[in-house]
Amino acid sequence: MSAVIVAKSDQINADDLIAGPRVVTIKGVKIKPGTEQPVEMALEGTDKLFRPCKTVSRVIVGLWGADASQYVGKSLRLFRDPNVTWAGVKVGGIRIDQASDIDGEKVLVVKESQKASKLHKIKPLKTEQPPQQQGRQSAEQWANDHIAFVVGAADLDRLAHIQAGGKKAMEKLAGANPQLHQRVLDAYAKRYAELSADTLTEDNPAAAERRSTRLPSTARWSRSGRPCQRTRRSGAGRSATRATN
Repeated sequence: MSAVIVAKSDQINADDLIAGPRVVTIKGVKIKPGTEQPVEMALEGTDKLFRPCKTVSRVIVGLWGADASQYVGKSLRLFRDPNVTWAGVKVGGIRIDQASDIDGEKVLVVKESQKASKLHKIKPLKTEQPPQQQGRQSAEQWANDHIAFVVGAADLDRLAHIQAGGKKAMEKLAGANPQLHQRVLDAYAKRYAELSADTLTEDNPAAAERRSTRLPSTARWSRSGRPCQRTRRSGAGRSATRATN
């Protein structure tokens, strides 16, 4: 259901996160002083923008400093906070609870209105690592973190990028812990099916055509975590092959 409840917009909205948090990586930042949404962040793997509100912008400055050019390549985990209010009514809003490139948990007191400030606790966002790298992270921890990235993939391109980044680790995991390896493969297949279904709509023939060129949700997954598909030769093709040998 997460694929069909995403709001139609050019930006990530709080309701897009009802299904769960999402990890995003920043690829560009524009500052437009004097506008209603002065901060505009382009994200890897999606055409949607992230336009943080003043509260979240203050948190980001508290984490990474005021030089927005230094945000490129860094990541945040966004979640929907149902307690965010607007005009005195709880409408829900985007907040962050994890960030890359910080050394340990950060506690920030940020002013959210003229009368109220709030405590924000931001934990380090774990980057993808091979299982048991330097003995500091177990295979299970890596698998859990990697699956979180998979679940947070905004589209098929981002999912493919995540798979490519975890390829070597998946090869090691296949031999070291087949059960964990299969769990990650299942997560790939499930997220692939969700994202593929979202591209197929009755009023979008172009999306349907693109869908037909992609692997079905029942596609098999290789031991390295890449999708694969068996092909069959026709009877005539097999006969021709034997005749030439």
